[in-house]
Amino acid sequence: MKISKKQKLLFIHIPKCGGQAIRDAFRMTTWVDNHAHVRKVRDQVPNMWNEYLSFTTIRNPWEAEVSNFFYKLSPVVQTARNGVEHIEAALIGFKNHVKQYGISAYPLLKDSKFPRSMMRFITDEDENIIVDEVLRLESIDEDLQKMCKKHNLKKPNEVKITNYTRHLHYSHYYSDQEMIDYIYEKNQDYIEKFGYSFEKEFY
Repeated sequence: MKISKKQKLLFIHIPKCGGQAIRDAFRMTTWVDNHAHVRKVRDQVPNMWNEYLSFTTIRNPWEAEVSNFFYKLSPVVQTARNGVEHIEAALIGFKNHVKQYGISAYPLLKDSKFPRSMMRFITDEDENIIVDEVLRLESIDEDLQKMCKKHNLKKPNEVKITNYTRHLHYSHYYSDQEMIDYIYEKNQDYIEKFGYSFEKEFY
């Protein structure tokens, strides 16, 4: 998670959902650990959890997995992590990478109905969303403005989404229906709750 003590903000950082941009916009610092889920945050820093405004950003899960894959291929990862994740991604390709190392590839919460879903970052033991605000990356400026106005916060001048990689529309990387269904099955609750769908890009 990331926090701003000045504005009493607590940000739950779901991987590949624009978290670095939020950190920079509010000048936040990492607390507990970068991608801590809400249960861990609530239990480890209960005072902050009760006093701060908690929020998160979400993103189309099919797009997030493509972003995650190309991030692993980027020079940023190659340099920062001795190239291990970079080499693995390059060797096994997108399809295998998603299943072995993707955002939905490991069960973060064993007692959850959907242990691999991106929803696991923001729900409690009863599958209830317990962050105060959920912002969509697809409409981040508008959603951020609404949140700041609602809670009387000072809005950052600009949220700059950092793209470490360049790639085509996410739909081009799902070569078969099995891959599309895999992401849906792992994130069914998340997809249905927030109304995401797999959309193909047509020329």
